Amino acid sequence: MKKKIIITYFSKWNNGICIFGYDEEYNGIRPIYDWDKEKTPLPWPDNPETRQIVPFTEVEFDFDDENTYPTSPPHTEDKVLKNREYHQIIRTISEKEKKEFLEKLTSKSIKEDFWGTNWYAYNPHLTKNKSGDITFAYIIPVEGKRSIVTIKKKKCKFTLDDRDEVRIESPIKSEIFYSFAITDLELEHYVNKGEAKRIEKKYIVEELNQNISGIDIFLRIGTGRPFKPMPDFEGCFLFVTGIYSFPDYKTKI
Repeated sequence: MKKKIIITYFSKWNNGICIFGYDEEYNGIRPIYDWDKEKTPLPWPDNPETRQIVPFTEVEFDFDDENTYPTSPPHTEDKVLKNREYHQIIRTISEKEKKEFLEKLTSKSIKEDFWGTNWYAYNPHLTKNKSGDITFAYIIPVEGKRSIVTIKKKKCKFTLDDRDEVRIESPIKSEIFYSFAITDLELEHYVNKGEAKRIEKKYIVEELNQNISGIDIFLRIGTGRPFKPMPDFEGCFLFVTGIYSFPDYKTKI
């Protein structure tokens, strides 16, 4: 079954790429490229061909009608490809259409629209800074209605963690700021471009924060696959898979 979807993120996953989009009825779809013998989904290969499937292109895929892949909440949007060698780029949507599309996807209630379940704070190394408490969020595997949501915020801030990785902080619940790892490949490419010009990462982060000051930021927040950081704990941690603004915050490098 061939179906067209508008891609809303293009993010890193393990050693490959994760792709996600929506059909004409705004049903979320994550094309599953392949899976291993344990029925664990595998990422798309990171190559020049798949790198053409960028956010806000409309792409046609050939999906398996029976969708024999066993989906598991919160990753209810997984859909197996019938022919993983086939995809056709139809068009790139306009800036006006892009913003309207994100507005339609924006969640009014994360708990209801996203998971339909509780989500929790996990913070083995709680720190204090000017933003207040920084913590990390997760949900319980096999809970939730979906694995991805769009929110719109103004009070966001890019930071560097102790591994020199760029993260983003956002006040999701009340005024508690949650720190999210970023898997957005477009942002990663932008940072790499700056470093190639010998710009220190801390200055790139400063410039990014100047660019987002006072404007609406659309964050695509997704849940990772089940992960066990400790023997007696397992959770689906939250990541930011896409960051968008109008005008685009990635403009100066």
